[in-house]
Amino acid sequence: MQRVVLLTIVFLLSGDVAVSGGSGFGDAYEFRDVKVMAHNKVKDQGDSGTCWAFSTMSMIESDMIASGRDTVELSEMYVIAMSYIDKVRQYIRMHGKILVGEGAEFHDAVSVWKRYGLVPRSVYWMGDDTTRINHERLALSVDSLARETVFNGKIERSKPKEGWEADLNSLIERYIGKIPTEFEWRGRKYTPRSFADEVVGLDPDDYVAITSFSHHPFYEKFVFEIPDNWSFGEEYNLPIEVLEEAVDSAIERGRTVAWAADVTEKYISCNLGIGVYPQTDPDSMSTKDRRRWRSLPDFSKEFYGLEFPVEEGSVSQAMRQEAFDSYETTDDHGMHIVGKALDKNGKEYYKVKNSWGPSAGYGGYVYVSKRYFEYKTMHVLMNRQYIPKETRERMKI
Repeated sequence: MQRVVLLTIVFLLSGDVAVSGGSGFGDAYEFRDVKVMAHNKVKDQGDSGTCWAFSTMSMIESDMIASGRDTVELSEMYVIAMSYIDKVRQYIRMHGKILVGEGAEFHDAVSVWKRYGLVPRSVYWMGDDTTRINHERLALSVDSLARETVFNGKIERSKPKEGWEADLNSLIERYIGKIPTEFEWRGRKYTPRSFADEVVGLDPDDYVAITSFSHHPFYEKFVFEIPDNWSFGEEYNLPIEVLEEAVDSAIERGRTVAWAADVTEKYISCNLGIGVYPQTDPDSMSTKDRRRWRSLPDFSKEFYGLEFPVEEGSVSQAMRQEAFDSYETTDDHGMHIVGKALDKNGKEYYKVKNSWGPSAGYGGYVYVSKRYFEYKTMHVLMNRQYIPKETRERMKI
C-alpha cells in the first residue's frame, strides 16, 4: 500500500531549511532546522547493502569541511572493494564461519582508511551519478569465490585454494572497476595512502564506535555481537543517556556523527522521513491524543506518529536490552546525523542524511526524535575529541 507525502523545502543561503510534510491526516509535521553542519549532497546507494560505507564517507567529508580541508566527495566504492578483500581473507582464516555479504560496520570503513587510504569519488566510481548501483551479482560472485576457496567444491573444508586474491580483484574490476593504486587528482599524482594523508588530513585513530547495551560493562570495549561485524571490531559501551549526550556534544561543537539503527519498525519510515517512538497506551495519553487515537481507524493506528506529531513513550536501558535480545532491535541501516531540528511544538529531532537518494523522505533526510534515537540506536561512529571530557576519562581515551 502506498502513501503520499507532500513536501515543501526551502533552502536558504545560511543553510537553514524549513520543511513541512504530511499525508492529509491531522496536523502535518513541520520542521525548522536549528543547526546543520556543512555536508555534501545526498547520495543513493541503490540496490546495495553498503549504507555503512556511504554514511562513514559522508561523515568524513563533513569533518574535512569542518576542519578547513578541501570539500571532496570520497569514493564509497574504494572502501567497499578493499573491504571485500579483507572480508574474504577473514572468511578463509575463519574456515568459512563468517558472513561474506554486502554488510559491514562503520569501523570497517575506518579500517580501510587506516590501512590502505582513501580516494576521491571522481577517480573510482561505477559509471556516473545516473548509474543505479546494483551489487547483487558482485555479492553473489564474491560469496561463491570465498566458498570455493575454502571448500573447493567439497562438503568439508580443505586447504584453501591459491590465487583467490587475483580472482577477487578480477570480480571487483568486472563489477565496479579496477582498484586504483595511483591516480591524478587536481593536477597532482596520488596513491590512496598519500591522498588520505595529504588531502583528507584527518586521523582515523580519532574515530571510535560506541554502542549502548547492558550485557557488557559500561565505559569498556567489547566485540559487538551482530552478524555484520565480520571483523570482530570492538566498540565502546556507554549508558544510552551518556551516548546521547556525546552525540549532542559533537553537534554543539560543529561536528557530525554516523548513526546505525533499526529502521524496520512501523514507527519509522525513511521514505516518509520520520522516526518517532509514539505513546500507544491510551491511559498514558493526554486528553487530546486519547481522543484522536480512539477516532483513528485500525490501519492508521498501525502507523501512529508518522502522519502528525504525537506524544512519545519513555525509554529505558532495560527496554533497549530486551528489544536487542529478542531480535526486535536489529542492525539494519547506517545514516549520517548532520544536525538538529525542532517541530512546531518545539520538540527536538536529529536531522539525518540518508543514502536512498533525494526523493526519499524530506529531500533525502529523515527527522528522528530523541526518543526514537534512545530506543533504536545500534551504535554511532564519531570523533573522540568531541565526547565530553568526563566521559572520555571514564572511557580512558
